[in-house]
Amino acid sequence: MPIKVKETNLFANGQLVASTTDIYSAPGIDGDEGRRIAGGTVGLILSGPRPDMGFPSHYQVQFMENVVWWVMAGEIEPHLPGMREYP
Repeated sequence: MPIKVKETNLFANGQLVASTTDIYSAPGIDGDEGRRIAGGTVGLILSGPRPDMGFPSHYQVQFMENVVWWVMAGEIEPHLPGMREYP
């Protein structure tokens, strides 16, 4: 019996993702110590790669607590509730 299946891009705008490991930003030139996103933090993809802005292989993600960051695809994974065990 045929089953109807719809293919979905898990890294499309509006998809939920989670950070695979801790993600750190570099210290700022103004003396800022940098920031850290803890591994497993959930976020929403706002934009895919933007070569015109200097981000050819990055995704713009808004993580919890309103942190918006450009991250590499290897730093995030699709957030599928119930599919991953957290310690």
